[in-house]
Amino acid sequence: MISCLQRVKAICLVLLFRNAFPGSSITPESLFEYLEMAIVGREYGKFTFNKILSLSLEHIANLGKLVGLSRDQMSYVRYENLESLTTASSIKQVPARLREISEISATEHNSFKYVKFGHLLMKPSDLLVTSLRRATPNFVTNLRVEAEITFIESTSLGLEELRDKIVFIENADPGYDWIFY
Repeated sequence: MISCLQRVKAICLVLLFRNAFPGSSITPESLFEYLEMAIVGREYGKFTFNKILSLSLEHIANLGKLVGLSRDQMSYVRYENLESLTTASSIKQVPARLREISEISATEHNSFKYVKFGHLLMKPSDLLVTSLRRATPNFVTNLRVEAEITFIESTSLGLEELRDKIVFIENADPGYDWIFY
């Protein structure tokens, strides 16, 4: 059932569309039918992808179980490692090779988890010395900020001048992606 407000919004969209494409026969009802089909199709695609991904991960966990490795141990085995096992000269080598890969990758992971970078990397030298801020941002204030607005898109190279600007970041996770100067 379409609410009155939804119908008004749809009529506005249809009018905009008809102005952009004269002679179009789109109606609010056909717009909603199209949107419903598009949303259902998108959700079905996401469901199917996640189902296949989950089944694949379950098969990898079962392979680990067959050779005596836990799920945690198998989490260190990369897809490329699994692909390389298909060319192993003997099936008898697979369990030992999986154990070796898992142990090496776990060691690498454990050594890198202590490496800390700053919250904002703008130039190569930011990787050498960083200062980590103890404060975490919050955006609750009674103050007012006025400044030029700049947009950073996902394809951006990060070369924009950001000083004294309000920054909008495409696909930013609110409260996590933040910039301070």
